[in-house]
Amino acid sequence: MSCSRCPRSRPITTRCSERVREPEARQQLAGIGREVATILVRDFLPGEPRKQIQSAMSDVEIALNARFAPDEPMPSQRKLRERNRKEYQGRTWATREHLEQIKQ
Repeated sequence: MSCSRCPRSRPITTRCSERVREPEARQQLAGIGREVATILVRDFLPGEPRKQIQSAMSDVEIALNARFAPDEPMPSQRKLRERNRKEYQGRTWATREHLEQIKQ
């Protein structure tokens, strides 16, 4: 679904985004993903070109999710802080007794 008013130089995620509904956008992305997968299988793309294509597909998916599901949690690029195990050993932890009854 392209629009003659939207230049191709604009990212696909911003072209006529107010007119494209989420199901249509996800269908388009899935179709593009299938085409890309076919190309990657048929035409061997070594290292960097393959990474660029995969990165671009990932970027579009992230943009689509940000557009249609802004309140959903997003993965973080930061590293988790390492914790000291001793700080958590020997402590009393809350349990879910109702789950224990289900297991039995």
